[in-house]
Amino acid sequence: MRLMRSMEEEARHILQATLAEGLAERLTRPKGWIVKEAIPIASYIALQEKRHRRMLEALADVDAGRTLDQVEIELWVEGLGKPKRPRRR
Repeated sequence: MRLMRSMEEEARHILQATLAEGLAERLTRPKGWIVKEAIPIASYIALQEKRHRRMLEALADVDAGRTLDQVEIELWVEGLGKPKRPRRR
């Protein structure tokens, strides 16, 4: 059991190092910068990976034609802050 935990820890460290290298490459920063600036590094990597994943999802939406035009966005913005009418049943 102890050996298994040790192997899992080692695998986790390897994964974090790999993610840090990929993140450093995407941000065009040295890996040392990532380590120095990211406290704790796991949280920083998770945040950057989430942002990257969301950007890829947004680009896929654009490729699939799931977009809004400027008029739709302006109408939505105008409606912000206005009281909502209660729904009729």
